[in-house]
Formats: sequence, C-alpha cells, structure tokens
Amino acid sequence: MNFTFTYRSVVKRLLDLVGAASCIVMLSPVLAILASLVRWRLGSFVLFRQLRPGLHGEPFSIYKFRTMRSARDEHGKLLPDGERLSTLGRWLRATSLDELPELWNVLRGDMSLVGPRPLLMEYLERYTPEQARRHEVKPGITGWAQVNGRNAITWEEKFKLDVWYVNHVSFWVDLKILLMSLWKVVRREGISQPGCATTQEFLGPLRKTPDGCRPTPEEENRFAHWTHPVIEDGRLTQYNWLVQHKENLSLGYRTDIGAFTYINAKYGVVIEDLVQIGSHCSIYSVSTIDGKRGPVLLKRNARIGAHTVIMPGVMIGENAVVGAHSFVNKDVPPGEVVAGVPARKIR
Repeated sequence: MNFTFTYRSVVKRLLDLVGAASCIVMLSPVLAILASLVRWRLGSFVLFRQLRPGLHGEPFSIYKFRTMRSARDEHGKLLPDGERLSTLGRWLRATSLDELPELWNVLRGDMSLVGPRPLLMEYLERYTPEQARRHEVKPGITGWAQVNGRNAITWEEKFKLDVWYVNHVSFWVDLKILLMSLWKVVRREGISQPGCATTQEFLGPLRKTPDGCRPTPEEENRFAHWTHPVIEDGRLTQYNWLVQHKENLSLGYRTDIGAFTYINAKYGVVIEDLVQIGSHCSIYSVSTIDGKRGPVLLKRNARIGAHTVIMPGVMIGENAVVGAHSFVNKDVPPGEVVAGVPARKIR
C-alpha cells in the first residue's frame, strides 16, 4: 500500500519527467520535420492548442500538431471534421505523431505519460459521478482505454476502462500500457469510430429536451441516483450537479443557478449575492464570483477555471472560457477564451 502511494505521488512524476525529456531530445529531428510539414501543408499555425480538463477537472492548454484545415461554410461555421481533415492530418493521427507535442504538457506537469485521455471541457457536465472519477489522476498521452479499443469502442466502455486504471495505477500497469501502445501504433488500430473521421461527440447519459435544460420525467427517474438536490434558498434545483466535493461552498441568498451546472468546490468556491449562472456552466475550485457590489451574469455554457476571481458587474458570455488563475474585471464576449491578470483574450 505504501509503495502504491509512493508510486502515484512521487515515482510516477519522476518517470514522467525523465521519459518526456528523453523523448523530446531523441525525437527533436522528427519534431522539426513534422513541424515543417504541417507549416508547408496546412499553414502558419503548426500547433493546435485547446483547453482540456486535467487533474480534478482543472483546465490546461493541450498542444498537438495541427491536423485540420480551418475551412468554414458561408455562415462562418467550421466544416465537419471529415471535410477539414487533411491527408497529412490523417497520417499524423494514424501514426499518433500528432500527439508528440504533448510531451511538453508532461514536462509542465499538466499530463502524465500514462492516464485517461484529456477530452473536451464541455464533457465535464455530462459525466456520471462514476465516470467523473477519471479525473482523479492526471490525463495521459496514452491510457488503458487507448490500448483496449481507442476510438473503436463506445464512450461508456472507455470510461469504465479509465476508472479501472484509476483504481489500479502501478508501475507494472503503466509499463504494460506503454508497451501495448507501441504495438497499437504499429498496427494502427482503433484510430476512429466506424463512419466517423475521428470520433462521435460524447453527449452524456441524459437526452436533453429541446431547451437543453431539463430531463424528461423518465430520465429524472432513471438518473435520480446521481442528481443532488441542494441549497433551496440559492434556487438550486435537483438537476444541478455539485460534483465530487462541496466543502467550503458558499452561495449568496439571491444566487440563481441554471440546470446541469458543474461546480467543483473541493477547496472553496464563493458565489456572492446577485449572481446569475446559466445552465450547463462549469465553475472550478478556489474561485470567487463577487456579486455584492453589482450583478454578475454567467451565460449558458460559460466555463470558469480554478483560482479565478470575477469582479462585480461582469458578464461572461455564452460559451466563453476563462482560464485558471485569472482576474476578470470586464465583460467577456460570447465564445471568447481569456486568461491572465487581468484577463485578456487568447483566442
């Protein structure tokens, strides 16, 4: 038991540092060649960067080689993955070479060499509590689900494999996964789901009604075991999901929170009076939303990173993302990604 704890907390990180640094040095010529190919075939942005949930769901920027074009339709909306995925991109994905820049994430401590794959931020609110346990360890470049089907299996099967890994982390399990990953890359197995260029979106266990907020009565009964009715004065309904931990959560009396809101309050989330939070929002630990001196409005699908402070009178637009450790003192437009002190647009 002590060895297992030591491996999880100390040895695994040391092996990640040594392994990632060694790979970067040995593969530096390959990285340079791939960067040149991507620049030549796809344009100036060589790396693809996107916010993904890491340990305990806290967001970080993941780095990959770009595999898709930025083609859009007449309305300015990105075309489907299958239409934007280039020939070079298909090859990079088939060989998993697009994942090599994630070695930098491993060096930074955002990721591990082995762990559940980091998925999209919007998936956080769609997990059941059991599925959300995949975030109890750092995400990895490869994982137990990747060597047991990758994209060729269902989301439910993937998450069961991810949780299995969380329960069985050890040196021998990690070594086995790394060796199996090399074999899977050579054989190019499970690259995409049947009929998809990559993989289908994970929509979660709940089928949304047209307004996207409330489950049907049948769904309400089916998923009663993982919904949590809490804090009636704050107008939280039984469909809100205060995931994993509720220690030190503080909600002002007039706080109004929409359905399926994800609040990770493990180390304290403070939400003061006059704060209105739209449905499907995500708020991570050690954040403060100060509505005492002016109303704060978080629109639908807004995502607030850990250790973030939002000042009075600020509106966070629909689908906007605020990075961790940010200080927000002015409105964030819809769909914009901001970070920093004070928060500034990064995408």
